[in-house]
Amino acid sequence: MATITSANSAFSISVTDLYPVPQAIHGYAADDAFTAEAVEMAEIVMGVDGHMSGG
Repeated sequence: MATITSANSAFSISVTDLYPVPQAIHGYAADDAFTAEAVEMAEIVMGVDGHMSGG
């Protein structure tokens, strides 16, 4: 019986206006193909002048 591993998985992505021809994605493991690290959405600081800035 065959087993499914990252060695025999295939993933292609295409974006109509950016990549009209599908691009093959290599070197990923199927168990974490769609995970990403947490991202801080904003940074907010209070300046020494008392004004708050964010971005």
